[in-house]
Amino acid sequence: MNEVIEVHVEFCGETHLVGHLRYLSKAHRKSSLFEYTDSWLSNHKAFALDPANLQLTTRQHYWTSEKTALPGAIRDCARDRWGRTLIRRAFKKIGHTRSLSQLDYLLAINDHTRVGALRFTRDGESDFCRNIGQRAVLPSASLPALLNAAMAVQTNTESTEDLRLLLDEGSPLGGARPKSAVINSKGSLAIAKFPNPNDDYSIPHGEILALMLADKAGINAAKGNLQMVGSLPVALI
Repeated sequence: MNEVIEVHVEFCGETHLVGHLRYLSKAHRKSSLFEYTDSWLSNHKAFALDPANLQLTTRQHYWTSEKTALPGAIRDCARDRWGRTLIRRAFKKIGHTRSLSQLDYLLAINDHTRVGALRFTRDGESDFCRNIGQRAVLPSASLPALLNAAMAVQTNTESTEDLRLLLDEGSPLGGARPKSAVINSKGSLAIAKFPNPNDDYSIPHGEILALMLADKAGINAAKGNLQMVGSLPVALI
């Protein structure tokens, strides 16, 4: 496997092509090469994506390790355990039997809900990468359906429709715990954080309590509220 993707950054209201990443996979050996574009290097506002490992120079940056073949700044744009679980099961549902690469996990993300300023396209394509589903995010009124889908995934009983909800509309966000992107009552993008059937106590309650304490301590933290879906709590942040 030898694939090139374009790396863009959203900066000062514009999208800039900052570099190209070549992902190489041969047998069990995986690596990547990253190189900044001339246009980004000549931009007087340019900055390094990672000052420690992707310095702003003309040379190619080679990356390989036992854990990952992607530079940290780019790897952080992919998903963690929850998102990877959804992506892996979705690919399996549509008949993919091969092991997914780190690039697969990176690109199978809804660009609208991707956290951070980095954006990605496959080399030569104009649309920002989105391998699975559409680009709609559900309103918070759809929490019951999203919660049921998340519970099904956690009990290994999910259907294709459950995965479609969480991947297409919910988008696989990072972290280990179940969650989904939603549009809140004010029309803003929010994160719905769900309980886990194996929780010993209510984690969503704890998340909202932590935000309330931060606010009382004068810390500029995200705003959140608790919403009950039947007897189950969901933290909306």
